[in-house]
Amino acid sequence: MIKAKLQDVKRSLILEAAAAAFESAGYEALKVSELAKGVGVSVGTIYGLFESKEGLYMAYVKAQISGYIAELRARCETVTDPEAQLETAFWLKFSHFASKRRAVEECAKNNPLFFSNIRHSEPEILEQVYKVIAGIVRRINPKLDEEEALAMSYHLAGLSDGYINYWLVHDGDLLSKVPALQAQMLTMIKGC
Repeated sequence: MIKAKLQDVKRSLILEAAAAAFESAGYEALKVSELAKGVGVSVGTIYGLFESKEGLYMAYVKAQISGYIAELRARCETVTDPEAQLETAFWLKFSHFASKRRAVEECAKNNPLFFSNIRHSEPEILEQVYKVIAGIVRRINPKLDEEEALAMSYHLAGLSDGYINYWLVHDGDLLSKVPALQAQMLTMIKGC
């Protein structure tokens, strides 16, 4: 039991240090040997906990998504209008990406299927996001059943991912795109 808790603490400390490195320098710049030295563990410990640099990165992405879900749920409790909730959800998504650009930029630019790969590698956690969005969608358009609303949330995620990919390539102010995205999403949702 103590050994398992120590492993969890090590994992958390490594992930915290990796997050700082990914966010400040990017994926390619992170050297596992330097991370291990900085945290005070062996390279083998990192590979034992995360299997690879990519595994470490996916653990980082999963932690970021979990944080987004928690923040989204908290904000949806204080914002009652479903259209405002939808705007909040995607403003929050865009603000997370904008503040962590270095962490995703190389991976997304070098892999056009980046978002799709995350959906396939972490379907359970992303399904939580889609279900929150589906609930908002159903409040905007009560004619949609649960399955239709869930499918719509996948469409909306794809649309927002397109905005993020465009921003990664062409720069600009990602958050300024939320009103245009919101208008497109409401047209889609209400048009069903």
